[in-house]
Parts: sequence; structure tokens; C-alpha cells
Amino acid sequence: QFILFGWTLLMFNEVLSGINYAEPMSVLKPTSLDALNRISDDVLPLMGCFLVLFWSWQLCWRNRQAAMAELISAAPVRSGILMLSHVIALSVLILLLMLLTVFASLMAETLADSQIQLIPYITQLSMVALSLLLLGAIFTALHTMCRSPLVAVGWCIAVLVMKYTPLSGALGLTHTLWNIGASPLQPADAFWGLEQSISLYWPFMTFWMSVTVTLLWLA
Repeated sequence: QFILFGWTLLMFNEVLSGINYAEPMSVLKPTSLDALNRISDDVLPLMGCFLVLFWSWQLCWRNRQAAMAELISAAPVRSGILMLSHVIALSVLILLLMLLTVFASLMAETLADSQIQLIPYITQLSMVALSLLLLGAIFTALHTMCRSPLVAVGWCIAVLVMKYTPLSGALGLTHTLWNIGASPLQPADAFWGLEQSISLYWPFMTFWMSVTVTLLWLA
């Protein structure tokens, strides 16, 4: 509950603090695009990744921490079903994060007298949610394949390091596919929307969905 409350306050503060930003001498009537652009490309996916990593670790290793792993292993339930239940639980938690983000952003827009548009909320947050879901499924597969929780967390952190740090560029891995579980979307604007880069979105996400399904099958 504390995490979810803190998440709502963080999203509210990020949106409200910059929704009225404009260049000198310009006139700005903020919209939902301005509000979502404050969070959808940096704060929301980055903090969401850390929460998904934490939740996946909690879901996958809680049985062992509660000394219930052997009892569950003896139950007539396939390991694939248990892994699928973890992915579904992560999906519900990610959906909850998106709903809290919508609530916080709408509250900030109301206070800032912004022009509220519902379509950007559906499109942009759906894209972020899909990316977080793919990362959560990848983390779940890594936790399932590893015998040690420390090794599993190490692999998950390595995924985030390759995704968010310049390490991949330093290693010569400059292709945008190394943005694991995501695509090179440009921020939406009032004139073009997402048309500048939406044509790249589904090819990239189709590739990462294929990689994620393969990892889940191998696990």
C-alpha cells in the first residue's frame, strides 16, 4: 500500500511540476499530451521496471521464503501453470499502476486547468504497460530458470543495465533492439501525435513478444 501511495504521489508531482512548461514569450494551453510526455518516456517506465523486478522476485521466491516450496512442488500442478499465474499476477499489478497513473495525472491536469484528452491516456499508457508486462514475463522466466534467487536477481539487473545504461553502447551494441522489451518511440506531439515512430513500434514489440514467449517456454 505504501508503494502504491508513493507511486501516485510521484506521478502527480511529475505531471504537475512541468505541465505548464513553455519556451520564453510563448503561450501554452496544456493538454493531456503534455501531461503524459512528462512521465511516459522516463519516470513511468524506469520506476515501473524496478517495481516489476521487485514484484517478480516476491512472487517467484515467496514460496521458498515461507517454507512452502516442497509442499507446492508435491501438488499436482505443472510448473508452467505456476509460472503463468505469476505472469498474470504481475499483469494485474501493472494494470493497477496504470490506473493509479491515470488518476494522478488527471488530478494534476485538473489543478493545472489542462485540456483533458482520453485517447492519449489509452494509447501511451497501453504501450508502457505492454513493455512492462514483457519485462515482467522475462524476469519471471529468469527467476524460474535459476536455482538461486541471487543469481536470478543478478540476471534481471543485468537486463536493466543493458536497457538503461550506456554499457551496451560501450560494448559496441548500438542497435535500438538493445532497449529490451521496448521500441524507439518518439514523444507524441500535438500535430503528429505518435505518427513519427509508430511504424517501428509493432515490429520491435513483435520481436520482443517472440523472445519472451520463447523464454517462458524454455523455463
